[in-house]
Amino acid sequence: MVCQSRIWIVTIVFYTCIWIPLMQLKRALTSMFSFHDNKCLSEESEFPQIPTLPVARYEDLRNHCCEGGEENRRKDEICSICLVQFEGEDAVSKLKRCGHVFHVNCIEQWLDRGQFSCPFCRSLLVS
Repeated sequence: MVCQSRIWIVTIVFYTCIWIPLMQLKRALTSMFSFHDNKCLSEESEFPQIPTLPVARYEDLRNHCCEGGEENRRKDEICSICLVQFEGEDAVSKLKRCGHVFHVNCIEQWLDRGQFSCPFCRSLLVS
């Protein structure tokens, strides 16, 4: 069965390339941030409360968690976003789910671009 009308072709392309992916994205974002749940909404604002990232000095973080051994310590000495080695006074953020460390500015820019996964291992940042 072949469709002769261009309207049908445009309709099929619209639904498969635009409408369905947009609805899937909306569903994923809704479930991720629980927009439908009123307890996530702030009373002062209509926007959901996004969890803040923990911030620490790299020197303090490195001294506090030395359990990973030399191989894990070397892996965490470079920010995977900007590829710059961490310095002692750098403000860094350690992700709770996977434990990877990034410069605060780098991970904030990553989140501002709409990325909601770890730049290194791609695990989701929010549960």
